[in-house]
Amino acid sequence: TIERTIETMIERNERFSHLTERLKESDREAIDLAAKIEKLVAAKRRRHPEVAITLNCTESAWVDTGEVVVSALDELLTNSIKHNDSERPRVTISITSGARGDGNAVRLRVSDNGPGIPDYEIEPIDKGTETPLEHTSGVGLWLATWIVRKVDGSLAFTETDDGTTVTVRLPAGRSPE
Repeated sequence: TIERTIETMIERNERFSHLTERLKESDREAIDLAAKIEKLVAAKRRRHPEVAITLNCTESAWVDTGEVVVSALDELLTNSIKHNDSERPRVTISITSGARGDGNAVRLRVSDNGPGIPDYEIEPIDKGTETPLEHTSGVGLWLATWIVRKVDGSLAFTETDDGTTVTVRLPAGRSPE
């Protein structure tokens, strides 16, 4: 148990260090989020054939975030898969550009039919701080939230009877063409 805990702590530290470096190096160039997510979804489908993963995106979706935002979205997708205990797990990712009320933004939603994210996991993230009595059990949501906020985006968590939806709003970018 101690060895597993230490290995987990080392792995988390390495992930944080790697992402911190990527954020420092990122020049926040425009990327086609739709193309990046298509590749991410294809990789997740190969690794998790037991999960029905659907991607709803019909066009390019350029964001001014740099590549680092893909790491945040990977964390969210991994979380939806890893914690989904449904008999037939489903994850749906949808991307929309310039949706009504979003102005110059791209909105990405990750929805699943899992058990939901407990309030005790969401509250410290919403507050932006942890205490000995209020803290999350993992780092995936923290990493995703931290990265999205660093690139001037936002996250919102919605619980329904059917599962959880995480909505990520990112600053829209322009195609370099």
